[in-house]
Amino acid sequence: MYMAMGHVPKKKLSKKEKLRLAAEQAELQRIEQDKERQRLIQEEKARVEREKVAAEEKAKRDVAEQAVRVVQLQETVALFRELSEKMYKMKLEKQANNEWKQYMKCDGLPDPASLSEMNTYIYLWRSVEERGQLDVVVKKTAEVLRLLDAMQELIDNALGVSPGRVENWKQVSDQETHVKQVRNDFRMEQQFDLDRASYLILRNIEENMQLSGLNEVHYMKKFDAFVLCLWSLLPLPTPSVPLSKMERPPLAFNFVDVGVTVNLPDSLLDVLLVVRAMLVKYDHFSDLCPSWVPNPLPEEEQKDLYEMSLVEWNTKCEIQVLVDRENDRRAKLAAKIAELKPALPATDDTRHTKSVSKDGRPTSQTSLLESELLELQQIQQTPIKTASEIYAEQEDEKQATVKLQYCVELKPYELNLRKYMILGGVYHIDLLQQPPQPQELHDKSTITVLEVPTQLSPVEFHEKYVPPPPPEPGQRRLPEEIEAELKKQEKELEKLALISIEDLCYCGDTFQQLLPLPFNLMTVDTVFSYLHFPTACTIPPEYSMSHCGLVTSWKVTGSNPSEVLTFRTGRFGALGLASYRYTNVPYQTWELKPNQKGEGISFSITAAVMVVEFIIKEDKVCVSQLQNGTTEALQELVGNYYSIYQLRKLMCNGGVDLFPLHDAYCYIDGATPKHRAAEDHLYHCMALLSTSYSFSWSRWNLLAGRRNLVLQMREFLERKRQQDYSILLVTPQKACIVECTEMSQSFSDECVQGMKFYSDLYHLALDQGSVAAVGKISNIPFTLAETVFEMLAMTRVLSFS
Repeated sequence: MYMAMGHVPKKKLSKKEKLRLAAEQAELQRIEQDKERQRLIQEEKARVEREKVAAEEKAKRDVAEQAVRVVQLQETVALFRELSEKMYKMKLEKQANNEWKQYMKCDGLPDPASLSEMNTYIYLWRSVEERGQLDVVVKKTAEVLRLLDAMQELIDNALGVSPGRVENWKQVSDQETHVKQVRNDFRMEQQFDLDRASYLILRNIEENMQLSGLNEVHYMKKFDAFVLCLWSLLPLPTPSVPLSKMERPPLAFNFVDVGVTVNLPDSLLDVLLVVRAMLVKYDHFSDLCPSWVPNPLPEEEQKDLYEMSLVEWNTKCEIQVLVDRENDRRAKLAAKIAELKPALPATDDTRHTKSVSKDGRPTSQTSLLESELLELQQIQQTPIKTASEIYAEQEDEKQATVKLQYCVELKPYELNLRKYMILGGVYHIDLLQQPPQPQELHDKSTITVLEVPTQLSPVEFHEKYVPPPPPEPGQRRLPEEIEAELKKQEKELEKLALISIEDLCYCGDTFQQLLPLPFNLMTVDTVFSYLHFPTACTIPPEYSMSHCGLVTSWKVTGSNPSEVLTFRTGRFGALGLASYRYTNVPYQTWELKPNQKGEGISFSITAAVMVVEFIIKEDKVCVSQLQNGTTEALQELVGNYYSIYQLRKLMCNGGVDLFPLHDAYCYIDGATPKHRAAEDHLYHCMALLSTSYSFSWSRWNLLAGRRNLVLQMREFLERKRQQDYSILLVTPQKACIVECTEMSQSFSDECVQGMKFYSDLYHLALDQGSVAAVGKISNIPFTLAETVFEMLAMTRVLSFS
């Protein structure tokens, strides 16, 4: 048999040849490992050298920049303090002038800052004999509300007084209770007057109330500060055959004048009761709730940028010591590997004779070299973080802790007033016992049974509703079971009262606004209709706002637009409607520039819902434009100048809160607060530059991170064509114009070529601005600069846009 051409039979290798080939392969592998080792060593040496040179250059540059930063920030912070002290003195003078004007009025009202005068006023108030007469109550209510507003302004803007003096404004000594809050004393006496007036009306129902049916009577009076509505039934002769509850008409009535409809459960059919629906156009409960006052700023967050820069510098120096130690360790490791000789080729005799240490690890030169190489490879895959990167991570961890500190502890069903606010005043929807009525005797004389105490007596009504538990996963129920459960649930709900509140009712040919806010601002439900779905909440005696809506709906009824809020409740009393506080935040755009129409500064904000433009002149602010509101409400503010405190109060009462506090980002989705000291410092700089520069929102700011504040900036040229905006980048360490525009595909944090180092915007503008711009910066009135700063700091446009 002949073999095919080209096919050679394979020769079987001997054992010796196999060992030789294995040795050659091991030698080739050793050579490759040695080359890889040498490459890694050289790369590590080169990296260490490069980083060493770069670190030395950066250290020199950082030291030089820190020296400039210390000098510049000291100068700027000193200037800010000087302006703040001037503004503070001016406010003290204004306060003293206002106190003198109040004293010279001689109108019999006490000085809200005087504890003795306020005590005397309350004492005289309690001793009035005709107390409770409605005309006296109306006059007294207007007087007391003015005093409470003045007192609240003193508390919120305490000038030249110690914290103890502020507490004295809130508190007053009394022989019975030793300590009471003077503000609460006024509020309780005010509520007592309203309750007393209601009681005196109900003492003679037939004479004081109007008959509106067979045995229904009602009463309604409107005043500037409150609307009082009463409803009751007159007793009818007992029928010989009593009707069952199913045959009797339900207890349902509509208080048209306050937009409230109440349906009472059948359990109250046999009670001779009175229903009061009283709307007071103020809120004396919210600021008593535990969640009203935010948790305070940490002490570190209250430092200025100069102090924070020193803290950051010292901390980074400490971190740099640890970074240098790690670099030294890696350099020593590379040198150690370089000193090791290449591993000898493994032979048949040496492959199985590696020594083993006490802990079981191999100690031969080959194994040691492999472990060192592996460690070197892991080191190169995990580069050392710089001191700045480590410091930024530590700051992020601190901010996460601070955010947890801002969160308030709430009881079950308690309303968080850090997130919500009560709008439209407070409803007092009360179930009351009908007082004994006058009885006419045979001789035409009248006798009335007197029950002590002579005050309103509530009807006990407190129904608890427990919703059925959800079915267990995978559980299948028959249709009959589901229907039976729904009927049971409906029966339980019928034990509760059903209340509906609407904002508009059709009166003739026009719509009448039913619920005007204080100062004639937006109607409460009109605010809700475009801001946020409202939440009904009760106000228990312990002043803890609680959710009370069980079956809540929000709908538009009829051919004419009328929003109706319907809910069930198991208790009566004070009731408020709460709306989400930060509907207008975050902002879409903003702009700060000199006002071209006249003196002052124009500050406009395009919020999530509304567009608002402010004009700032000296220490006053006005709303010059208000757009996208669904009604003409709040238009009364337009064109009128107020202090910042007054304007903020008016706008917040109108449902437009553009003034987020330091904990607001906890309740706003996607909000990332900026570095607080750097942000406040930048606002101060912008205020000083506001007469000579225009500033605007930048799309790069939102995703720039906590330590980067990005905005647009350009010098304002009078009667000339304005230049294009430049992108300004401000960090806690520097301020610079960057090589980037709004139209760039990506953001660049590289400063423009040739720009010097500046610690803040103020020194950048002094060095880069024109002679005219620098002159305006030096001559800006301190009142204007401080008011612009306060507006920026209160709106916090850089953190929320």
